[in-house]
Amino acid sequence: MELEQLYKSYKDYKCKIEGKSENSVNQYIYRIQDFIKYNNIKNVDDLLSMTSNNVKLWLSSLADNGNAERSRNTKLTAVKEIYKYLDEDLKMEVDTDIQRIPFAKVPKRESKCLSSEDVKDLIDFIRDSRTRTAVAIIFQTGVRFCELIQITCTDIERGYADIIGKGNKERTIWFDLWVQEIARKYINGKRRKIVEKQKVNTDILMISDWGNVILRENLEKSMKKWAKDFNEYPLTKGRLEWWEHFSPHKLRHSFASYQFEQGVDAATVRDSMGHSNLATTNNYSHSTQNRVKMAMLGQKAKENHEDMELIKKLLADKDLLSKVKEMIGEDNKDE
Repeated sequence: MELEQLYKSYKDYKCKIEGKSENSVNQYIYRIQDFIKYNNIKNVDDLLSMTSNNVKLWLSSLADNGNAERSRNTKLTAVKEIYKYLDEDLKMEVDTDIQRIPFAKVPKRESKCLSSEDVKDLIDFIRDSRTRTAVAIIFQTGVRFCELIQITCTDIERGYADIIGKGNKERTIWFDLWVQEIARKYINGKRRKIVEKQKVNTDILMISDWGNVILRENLEKSMKKWAKDFNEYPLTKGRLEWWEHFSPHKLRHSFASYQFEQGVDAATVRDSMGHSNLATTNNYSHSTQNRVKMAMLGQKAKENHEDMELIKKLLADKDLLSKVKEMIGEDNKDE
């Protein structure tokens, strides 16, 4: 079997049997090819002759060349997957010690995440209606870029969209009224001008200046541009210092964190984001300094606020306070 045949067979298995997305499998194959190139592997027989030591030497070279722990682990996962496929599905003899190679310990890093206040102020700051619409939709629904470009103008009008996410999983997302309002301004303004100028007939919401589906890199470029301007603007200076990393994916982190702050349970956030398991969703949660403080004090901000409001109302209403005292007194007598 030639390597190209193996790639095709592996891709078919991953996509058609396991239900993986084609893009994800292509990324796996790209990383496997890095291992193959390093070891000068010419065919499947050469691939089968590799041992765990070959893999370890390759990983060491990656480290020497500056590949970070996360990057090395991602590549190791891809190599383990292809050998698992050769062993378990094609019943070929491989070095099973490859599966026992440990992953590098990854130093914990703080993921970049905007607070809900920062996101809303950024949305108000953005003057380009297309970029503003994209940022608003991602923050309110948590969609990936590949899901964002599935949304249509009809979806905006009816208030929801049925989308297909990673692993061909289908889910429904709903648009809040404020998001619909922002999107309508884009639809009736910039988007309409593009459609008329380019003479295109499409219901896709996010289109480029040429009338095609907008490209990820073009949207990210615009998002970074507005994030940079927002960070340098006198009234919001310093609020987005990591603007060069701003992207649709970072907005998904902001969506998840906002949901957790609102008290939404992890299972619901998982389903909203189209994740397969809670472990993935947990990577998107970020504790603010205030939440950490409340947790250490054994308090919940929302409950405390509601309790204080109730106490204020109670103290302000003498009749109600009197009735409460009577009820307490009666309860004590029963005891």
